[in-house]
Amino acid sequence: MLDSLNTVIMKIVAILMVAAPVGLGAYFASTMASQDTHLLGTFARAIGLFFIAAIAYFTVGSTFYAWLGGGVKGVAQFWKHAIEPSVTALGTSSSLATLPVNIRAAGKMEIREEIVDICLPLLVNLNKGGASMTTALKIVFIYSLLGLEFTPDVFAITILISVLSAFVIGGVPGGAFLGEIFIVTTLGLPIEVIPILVIIGAVTDAPATLINVIHDLNATQIIERLNGKRYQ
Repeated sequence: MLDSLNTVIMKIVAILMVAAPVGLGAYFASTMASQDTHLLGTFARAIGLFFIAAIAYFTVGSTFYAWLGGGVKGVAQFWKHAIEPSVTALGTSSSLATLPVNIRAAGKMEIREEIVDICLPLLVNLNKGGASMTTALKIVFIYSLLGLEFTPDVFAITILISVLSAFVIGGVPGGAFLGEIFIVTTLGLPIEVIPILVIIGAVTDAPATLINVIHDLNATQIIERLNGKRYQ
């Protein structure tokens, strides 16, 4: 009975994985078509800057963190085995779905099994640098769009929300939708901005997941080094 139920659930998930991008694309097209060209230009520039920042953080940040965790050899091991989890993260936009691949990559990097088994499942929900970047982008974009003053107080709140929203989002694809409600209610923004926030989240979901996943590997390297491992 349970095996049959599991088979049915997995079949439903498989169908949703195929249909969801189509529905999301239609929603994206419908929402953007109702906006003026000025908004589209501003949106394109904001997303472009985000992708540039994400690529820089992914390459430079990951290299630096790998060096902290294992020196030059740690960097070499990291980039040798980071491709598979990177591709999986981009394809699934889910930290949880990428977890088994990340665990396998950590094993190939010769990180101790007991550290991998404890740290990576925890880091899936605790280490969300990419999600924090996306949240900050959403807030700055909406404030610019509405012509609101971005005061030092708002800047401080943005940092706080960016950190807290990472825990709200979780590790599932589309989990960022919960973050939109958190942003709107915390900052007192009109609910009409939620569709725009959803679109920003959808477009940036894959690179944000990539950063989340890959930096989990980096964090595991650093944790192992703090526990006494030394690279020769």
